[in-house]
Amino acid sequence: MFAVQFWRMKLIRFLSVLMCCVGAPRGEDVAVPNHSFESPRTDFAFPQVDSWERSPKPAWFEETPEQQWAFLTGVFKNTAPGSDDHIGNMDGDQALFFFAYPEVAIFQDYTTVGGTNSAPTFEFDEEFTAGRAYQLSAGLVGGGGNMVEGVTLVLSLYYRDSNSNMVTVASTTITNNAANFPNLTNLVDFYVRTPLIGATDPANRKKIGIAITSGANFQNAGGYWDIDNIRLKELATDATRVSVMREGTNLRVSWAAIAGKTYQVEVSSDLTDWTETGAAQTGIGRTMSVEVPVENLPARFVRVVETRTE
Repeated sequence: MFAVQFWRMKLIRFLSVLMCCVGAPRGEDVAVPNHSFESPRTDFAFPQVDSWERSPKPAWFEETPEQQWAFLTGVFKNTAPGSDDHIGNMDGDQALFFFAYPEVAIFQDYTTVGGTNSAPTFEFDEEFTAGRAYQLSAGLVGGGGNMVEGVTLVLSLYYRDSNSNMVTVASTTITNNAANFPNLTNLVDFYVRTPLIGATDPANRKKIGIAITSGANFQNAGGYWDIDNIRLKELATDATRVSVMREGTNLRVSWAAIAGKTYQVEVSSDLTDWTETGAAQTGIGRTMSVEVPVENLPARFVRVVETRTE
């Protein structure tokens, strides 16, 4: 168990002063080719994605002229601002459509054969490095095309072993439901973060891979996801960044809650004795927040304690 980050606030004549504290991770952005699916350009939709490779067609999928495996992933252009289906927070003006069918996936690593290429371009040339953690973020919209609740999608970071098999380093599973996706016009950020890579970890010095994989099965298949703005960050620590905002008599504490970890907000008046406030929160790979009452307190310290979910 360790404190991710803590903040100090003093209340003086109804004015709050927020004092920044230790523990905020510094990170370096890692460039992901075609991260926002702007290529190839299309006026509507196109079943091809440059820099990304799609999973091979499984034997059970029977193609017809109207339904082909290649049609299940591709790029699409955002509708005009003011349209009922316009996605307001899209990065650029294109995103990925991704049908919720079994075994559908796209991925990118050093040896990816993306788009219409017949050989790797070796454009994503990044390695896992000892002493660093890696956070993958993506904007998603679930529920498209009458997708049923409970359908899942998996974001993962991987490397390839000596036999070229994908070995997962970290992953998070996103579930389509009304709580995660209240509408079809706003991308919601989800995250997956690795632990610190050790010098003896199998992933150390291996090329980084990014995968987006459908978790749909034959019973709940159908509908599509919209996916955009794939971001990868190299961190000097695996601690979570915490943000704090005053809202009336409460303090809103927010953080990127990584799946597989549990978070407990604690408060203190002296940085020595800590008291839990509210229930523990289980990370689901997206931003969480809680409100902490702070009215009439001369000083208040807040921290988020992170543990791994067993």
